[in-house]
Amino acid sequence: MSRVTSEEASELLSENKALRRRLEEALLRLEGYEIMGDILQEEYGIDLLKNPQPDSPASQRKTHSNEPIVSVRVVRLYPSGLL
Repeated sequence: MSRVTSEEASELLSENKALRRRLEEALLRLEGYEIMGDILQEEYGIDLLKNPQPDSPASQRKTHSNEPIVSVRVVRLYPSGLL
């Protein structure tokens, strides 16, 4: 087994710190998406985890003129280079 030099150890510690920061940001983003999904489910009855089959009645549901149209836009809070 080769010995790790102090320079290599320093680089590994720096990389470890950066990876831990990226992991924490990813976990925060995931928690935000889960909260958003809960709000959409509770407030608007939209289940983002449900994937309707093409032949299911839910996917062929007709909209009524007085039914509000809901659109969802996912906004990235972090630069794309972080993950």
